[in-house]
Order: sequence, then C-alpha cells, then structure tokens
Amino acid sequence: MHAVRIPRGLWRESLHARGAQGFLTAMKQEVNRKHAADRWALDDVVMTAEVLHPPRDADALREPPSEGVYIYGLFLDGCAWSAKEGRLVDSEPKKLFCPLPVLHVTGVQARRPASRPPPAAPRPPPATISRAAIM
Repeated sequence: MHAVRIPRGLWRESLHARGAQGFLTAMKQEVNRKHAADRWALDDVVMTAEVLHPPRDADALREPPSEGVYIYGLFLDGCAWSAKEGRLVDSEPKKLFCPLPVLHVTGVQARRPASRPPPAAPRPPPATISRAAIM
C-alpha cells in the first residue's frame, strides 16, 4: 500500500481541474475519521474556512495543517482582506480584484438546534356518535 502524501496547500485552479466538490467531501471524511473516538457522524460535519492569522502567502507554508487543507490563489471581487482588521473591507478605488491570503478549510461538528420540549401527553381522539357523513 502506498503512503498518501498530503500537500502543504492547494492552488484553487487545481481544485477546479480535479473537481472541488469531491475533494472537499473527501476532506470532510478525513476530518471525520480523525474524530472517530469522539463519535462524529459524517452528516454532522460542516466545512468552515478561515484566513490564516497572521495572513500568509502560499510560499510561507511549510507543512500541511493537522486537519483540513490550506487553499490559496483565491481573489476577492469588490472588496479586500484587511490583515490589520482581520476582516473584509472596501477595496481601493478602481481595483476590481484583490488577492485573498491562504484559507484554512476544515470540518467541524455542526451545532444541533436546541431540542424542542417533549410533546404533550397524547390525547384520546374525540368521541363521535356516528361515523356517517353529516348532510
């Protein structure tokens, strides 16, 4: 059996060529396997993406993340990433596309909605005198 080599990061264009949906689904499955002891269900795993802090370029990546994947080569349309503020800001005038720093995409367990109160005790059906149609 061959050892699988995990890349330090993936260029967005390589995801397009290989099928991004399938790749991200496989990433969710890998994260789920790493949490087998926590008994995560694959249906409860959702993807999350965060810009690395401090923001980095792909050249600064030395190792793959412990979970998930780094994705680089993304651009923002109509806004920019502010490393100082750690959020999206308005782009400079006449600058349509701004590079986005490396994203760390991984799977996390989805929060389940608060449980509903148990239903009231079952009630007996209403008593009827006749089951015939009423005219």
